[in-house]
Amino acid sequence: MDAVNKRKPILSRSRWKWLLVSAIAAGIAIGCTLVFLPDSGKATGKQDKDRLRTLALANSRELIPEARTAEEMPEYESNEGITMALKDESGNTVSVVMIDRITGELEAMFDFREESNNGLSPNVNINRNEAETIAENFLKEKGVDVSQYGLEADPLRIVAMDTSDVEKPKEVYRYEFNYRIQRDGIFIDDFEYGGGYCAVHVSPDNGQVVYFLLPRDTLQMAGKSAGVMRVEKKQALDIAVNEANLTIDKEIAIPRIDYEKTQLRYMNTSGDELIPYWRIEYGFEAVDRDRYSGACYTVLGISAVDGTVILRYEY
Repeated sequence: MDAVNKRKPILSRSRWKWLLVSAIAAGIAIGCTLVFLPDSGKATGKQDKDRLRTLALANSRELIPEARTAEEMPEYESNEGITMALKDESGNTVSVVMIDRITGELEAMFDFREESNNGLSPNVNINRNEAETIAENFLKEKGVDVSQYGLEADPLRIVAMDTSDVEKPKEVYRYEFNYRIQRDGIFIDDFEYGGGYCAVHVSPDNGQVVYFLLPRDTLQMAGKSAGVMRVEKKQALDIAVNEANLTIDKEIAIPRIDYEKTQLRYMNTSGDELIPYWRIEYGFEAVDRDRYSGACYTVLGISAVDGTVILRYEY
């Protein structure tokens, strides 16, 4: 078997929309080349496009006052939203925003101004509580009830190393408040409609908001019961190990499960139940470095109801 047999995702394209939105965010931020197949129903007509440009500038003025013009990024459009690059007087991109094509409201914003440095800093002048207050107040102003959400991880992240002084490299930080809706303390992934997730990234140096993503839809859970859990954690891990071993030749690399990241979560679907599942992540340890291509990490979702694989994606 070749290095990695890339298996098709379990989820349909519509259910992957929220993953694609996250990929767009990450790709723009780090300058990756992404391919996003736009849906039908794009904005048509000069009048509609001019309206959206005007709204994009007006609704982002408070956060990005330098913005003077807005240019479409059609490769990132969808039925619901449109993405635009905001430019200053010199034509430099100072921000990228995603807006609702009907209302013109901002759904996401990336600050690319040089002085913001994407919120990265070796200096942590803002403590966790202060940064969290900034993030929560920002979401409240946007109409998001943060009491329904929980943080997925410690928000203070080491995202790079400052090696300008080779003798004394410094860790570079950013606060990343990634919220997901919960039920009884268990996170819910909404692959059906893409709701239930929002994020705010804050500079640890000065408390500036440099990125946000708002939930497009509210997760509808009224009347939904949780499926009966029959598959325990150990059983799910055994299934994940077997799945991982199918993806690569053991003479090339060995799958390694990240046990600390294993979580019990719910999956929202179009049905009447929330499906409990085990979210399991694994990477690879190279055996033959000449033949190993350096595969991405893989996330598996093992149904806690019947042990089937209901989610698979790489990052």
